[in-house]
Amino acid sequence: MKIKFRHCRRKRIRKFLSGFHGKERTDLYKIFTAIAYLVYTGCQWKMLPRYYPPPGTVYYHFRKWSESFLRVAGQGR
Repeated sequence: MKIKFRHCRRKRIRKFLSGFHGKERTDLYKIFTAIAYLVYTGCQWKMLPRYYPPPGTVYYHFRKWSESFLRVAGQGR
């Protein structure tokens, strides 16, 4: 089961993800949908289906984005 978003949401997600930089060998949208799949299904990282990027790559970006969001949330206080 692949996670798919409607066109209007997909455009917003891609625009939001364009703010993240670095060596990008993988489409950030695919990583985002892989994280959405993990949240939706509750599966383990290592059980991520093959049509998503490798679990290590997905986890790396998840951690990077989580730390980034926590820094931004901490500045709001």
